[in-house]
Amino acid sequence: MISVAMHINHLLSMGIYAVTLDGLLSSVTKSKPAIKQEVYRLIKKKKMISLRRGFYLLVSPQHVNAGYPPLRLYVDALFETIGQPYYLCLFTAARIHGAAHQAYQSSYIMTSKPLANIESTRINFLVTTNWPVANIEIRKGEAGYYKISDAVLTATDLVYHQSKVGGVNNILAFIEELLEEMLLQQIKDLLSWYPHQSTLRRLGFLMEKTGAEEELLAPLIEFVAKEKPYSVYLTNDRRPAKEQSAKNRWNVIENIKLESDLW
Repeated sequence: MISVAMHINHLLSMGIYAVTLDGLLSSVTKSKPAIKQEVYRLIKKKKMISLRRGFYLLVSPQHVNAGYPPLRLYVDALFETIGQPYYLCLFTAARIHGAAHQAYQSSYIMTSKPLANIESTRINFLVTTNWPVANIEIRKGEAGYYKISDAVLTATDLVYHQSKVGGVNNILAFIEELLEEMLLQQIKDLLSWYPHQSTLRRLGFLMEKTGAEEELLAPLIEFVAKEKPYSVYLTNDRRPAKEQSAKNRWNVIENIKLESDLW
């Protein structure tokens, strides 16, 4: 007779770190009440985690100290059960791109409809109604594939969601590090669909401030030049500025003093 413990050991041996209740019912030769009881015992032993109703994480020996496997090992399976698109974003994506001067314990996932944050594994969900038609990468990891914003969209999302991630100065160093991964085509791809002109102006301004080359900035400069000129505050909380007019090609009013961990 195959037990739940035997089955999850088999899954872990194949590099699979998540399982659904339906998956257990189809693989384990026990009744549903017996399976749920064994799952409960394994959760108590911290060998499984109930992430969402009917979806469980499997804790391998190498992840015992952390308490749960890394997000990239199971996120694709999670969203297959949820039935929504997703991509890893903000600091989570920045870290994978190599911008890791600061360690953040929380993970960030962009999706298309609101989901409750998961406290047990520190997962924060964000929602966009303008789903990207480009700028999402599919990467192969140890346990399959996962989706992540490319370097340009990662920086753009950080600028757009600045108030949720500690403000402009908290993202400056990340943008500077992400510059090393940005490609000219990624900028062009972003401009083909991204709807928030104010964010694009702020992005260009901050990229220039953190040392972006003129060639990389060129598509953004051209885009801004073609749009109707208007000024935007650097922060999206509209805090007052000493200077009420922009003195740069981005028409961005610098209403805070810029300070970076890398400067």
